[in-house]
Amino acid sequence: MVGLAYLKSMAAHVVPDLVRAFHRAHPGIRFRLAEAPSADMLVMLRSGETHLCLIAPDPCVPDIAAAVLVEQEMRLVVPRSHPLAERESIRLAEAADETFVAMQPAYGTRQIADELCRAAGLEARIAFEGDDTEMVRGLVGSGLGLALLPYGHISHPALVDVPLTEPPGTRRICLAWLSGALEPAPVTLFREFLLERMERLLPVR
Repeated sequence: MVGLAYLKSMAAHVVPDLVRAFHRAHPGIRFRLAEAPSADMLVMLRSGETHLCLIAPDPCVPDIAAAVLVEQEMRLVVPRSHPLAERESIRLAEAADETFVAMQPAYGTRQIADELCRAAGLEARIAFEGDDTEMVRGLVGSGLGLALLPYGHISHPALVDVPLTEPPGTRRICLAWLSGALEPAPVTLFREFLLERMERLLPVR
């Protein structure tokens, strides 16, 4: 049995694709899959509820080992009808007077966005919070605010992802596991499989 926790943005495509590819080569191995915010994943690792996590941002704690799989550029997501949609790039401070839509605080993407706002000296006025990046994008497309989200190379006709020049930021998706823990052989096998196929995590929708 392999326990795998993962970000909600990976639920629809990335995790099923990875598990299917692994299962073709190792059909006898079973999985216990769980979608969770980043903060909850660390609790799950420490309790033994899961073996591996696809997590962002980097855990950066001594008892958790991690390897970076994918690095995604953070961008300012705006409606196509918004004046900022014409810009090739933007300093985040220029959006200080805008209303924002954001992920809920427990999610790693929100933590990265908050760090970017602090670095820009900006206190974002957040009107809506969600637990799904596609929901957040939908709210932006409806004209309810702007958002800071990772660029996943998936086009949305109602949206424009404007690159940030100051401060630049990235979301690093990592594979994490409990450091020094004894683990079943299938867990080691699946971890090696993931590390060898990191490029297949893109695009993360």
